[in-house]
Amino acid sequence: MNVESLRSSKDQSEQSAEIRIAKVAIGIVALFVVSWTPYAIVALTCTFGNRAIITPVVSMIPACTCKTVACVDPWVYAINHPRF
Repeated sequence: MNVESLRSSKDQSEQSAEIRIAKVAIGIVALFVVSWTPYAIVALTCTFGNRAIITPVVSMIPACTCKTVACVDPWVYAINHPRF
């Protein structure tokens, strides 16, 4: 007896949509962590470490990555969301 055939297609499509939404959420969280980690490292280095190694250019790179990811996140959500 094939149990998969007893499921309705509606249940399968809802489960598939939930899995896609979960993947999008995990991707957005991963982008958040990847973009804000360099910023946190620079901020902690300036606060507790050697300030001489942080130049204005070095401090702008993490800030630009954070701003870029903030612009990319809506696109990632819109492209991958099944009901958008």
